[in-house]
Amino acid sequence: MDLYDSSELDLILSDIKQLLSEDEPEPPAAPTASPAPTVQETRKFTPVHPPVQPPQAAPEPSAPAVRPPWEDPDFAGTYYDGGAAQVVRSASVHDAPAPRRAPQYQPPQPEARPAPPAQARRTERPAPTRAQKIARQSLAYDNEDDEDDPEEYAAPKRRRPLRWLGRLLVILLVLGLLAAGGLYLLAAQPTASAALGVRRSGVSTILLIGTDAGDLRTDTLMLLSVDDANHTAALVSIPRDTLVNGPYTVPKINSVYAVNNGGEAGMEMLLQRVTESIGFPPDGYVLVNLSAFVELVDIMGGVRFDVPVSMQYSDPSQDLYIDLAAGEQELDGVQAMGLVRFRSGYAEADLKRVEVQRAFVSAAAEQWIGPGVVFKAPRLIGWLQDHVETDMSLRNLTWLAKALMRADRASITTETLPGHAATIQGGSYYILDPYAVADVVNRCLNPYVQEITVNDLLIRN
Repeated sequence: MDLYDSSELDLILSDIKQLLSEDEPEPPAAPTASPAPTVQETRKFTPVHPPVQPPQAAPEPSAPAVRPPWEDPDFAGTYYDGGAAQVVRSASVHDAPAPRRAPQYQPPQPEARPAPPAQARRTERPAPTRAQKIARQSLAYDNEDDEDDPEEYAAPKRRRPLRWLGRLLVILLVLGLLAAGGLYLLAAQPTASAALGVRRSGVSTILLIGTDAGDLRTDTLMLLSVDDANHTAALVSIPRDTLVNGPYTVPKINSVYAVNNGGEAGMEMLLQRVTESIGFPPDGYVLVNLSAFVELVDIMGGVRFDVPVSMQYSDPSQDLYIDLAAGEQELDGVQAMGLVRFRSGYAEADLKRVEVQRAFVSAAAEQWIGPGVVFKAPRLIGWLQDHVETDMSLRNLTWLAKALMRADRASITTETLPGHAATIQGGSYYILDPYAVADVVNRCLNPYVQEITVNDLLIRN
């Protein structure tokens, strides 16, 4: 048997001819049937006697490069290697399987949560108009220019709430409470110098006096009794037309202070007439002009009060103009002064007025006296120094304020010294009833253990 088969020899000669040719190689002839390969692995064919190729002429630059036949995707050939038929086939790049890559590590992704449903809007935003678009573009250009100077056009910083104001108020409150606490500890109960016997613990009676502007007549006279032990208070009025002892042309209690030209002499005589009417000297007094009364009401923020009737009155000589509607309302200083001075519209005249005055003072005490008075203390102290006359010390006034704060201000007892109206020599007077007065004094005013009797009273009939 020959070394080479005839079909294999023809194929080798065809390959050599293609390599020596300068033209494009012709496709190789189809191989003839050959025995089936017995080896599955593909090995490189090495001819036993490789042919000697003659030197080749250099190809022209314009001629395309010659590609070996085994690089053709459809090239196939059969060779012998060690007596076994081998198949060499160039696999097409299109048929070659894609290289298998190692799987890359993927970090765990957070579980996607469904987006919350959008809240329904009341109204849809309308589409911007042409003018709005132009304005936005202009603003965008301005912002681009502002980038050159970020400090000048920096966005304003978000300010914190005014915490310092709250802290300042807390500091003032603490200081006020400390000051009030100091006065509270130093408070001293006011007592009369001429004691009539053993006193009741924590009870004092103060005379409150109100005068007209530019006049010395004491048209408002009240006795305030405070029981700090039992936390009670009482307010008793003395009618301005009360008949009193003394060599006066008009022997009314409201003229005593004026007849003695006011001052210390006038106050001493007024206290003497009050002592004759109630049986004991008051433990102190406070005199306030009605013009100062207006300022006090305004300092304290007014008073909520139920005006009993419609009030209209005009007196240019006294510069007094009253115009109040009936019903509950907030009264300022001027309105409050008109309320406490009005009497012409009452059937009981002055008796009804003193009743309204007591009701107003009770309402003011209930609304004013409390922890909030600490913030008004500076103005109150100035008001006391400018407009109030009193024989009590600051320690006495502090005790009085403390006792009123501890008392049940909503249930203050209010009374009028009992008596009846009378006409004497053409004048209107109010004559006290000694037995009824003694009863009211012992129930509401007496600061002593021993009760007041009719014999202790010097009431003029």
